[in-house]
Amino acid sequence: MSQRSSVHYYEDGDILISIQNTVFRLHKIILSIASKIFQDIFVYAKPSSSDNLPDIKLDEISVGPFESLISFIYHDKNFKITWDCVEDLSRLGDKYEVDIVLRAVETFLESHFVEDPLFSLKLADQYRFKNVYKETSKLILDDLPNYKSKNEELFKRLSTTTRFLLVEKYLDYHLLWSELISQSYKNLSSCLHNTCFVNYVNNNCYISIDLSQPQSTSFHCFKDFIKGFIQNKSIPCRVHYKIMMELCKLFQKFERLERDKSIDNANSYSFIEMN
Repeated sequence: MSQRSSVHYYEDGDILISIQNTVFRLHKIILSIASKIFQDIFVYAKPSSSDNLPDIKLDEISVGPFESLISFIYHDKNFKITWDCVEDLSRLGDKYEVDIVLRAVETFLESHFVEDPLFSLKLADQYRFKNVYKETSKLILDDLPNYKSKNEELFKRLSTTTRFLLVEKYLDYHLLWSELISQSYKNLSSCLHNTCFVNYVNNNCYISIDLSQPQSTSFHCFKDFIKGFIQNKSIPCRVHYKIMMELCKLFQKFERLERDKSIDNANSYSFIEMN
């Protein structure tokens, strides 16, 4: 037996929408403005036997997500996008082509992606939120093995293209370091890690790059070395020049998070971008 929605059943509504056993009484004009899909559906609506109003049955698994969609469209002051509803809201916003919903989801992710970067990347990948895609990739590439191992199933939900781009970018970074280390004086007695690639001969100072560290940490170590080298060219250093130049090119493509651009000492990250 059908029951009225406790949230969205308006006595002056002119369209009935049924999901499972719940009936929503809504306004065609509001839904048509929000969605071309709804506008097209209403053309084929047939009057119900009880209320003599156009009645549509939507094939949705659950009432809750649709209720959230309608709450957003109707500007319900008590409704806010949260992590609990953002995936379903994205799905329905995309399914019914409600652009204002997708824009709101994108804004939410831009503000909150640091709380769950991998899930944010999954949504950005699926619904083409280009800026969120780029920003979240910075955090994930900084510690890719950890993100992948802790949530293997979610990582698999990324598109094949995105997974490929992440792994490719991560491997490029590590292969360059490994090549530089292998062609430099790495087995130095005072080096804490077996990844020491630079020896300041005059003052017996070493720079160590531990490849298990985040990429942003390596970036800062390398940047400090380059700065010191430029300021004091008299200090010889044992590095493979060509590979070091490749690293310079790589690090030129590192960026801060958008929200950190005005912070002088903010971390910088590699990233991928959506075509």
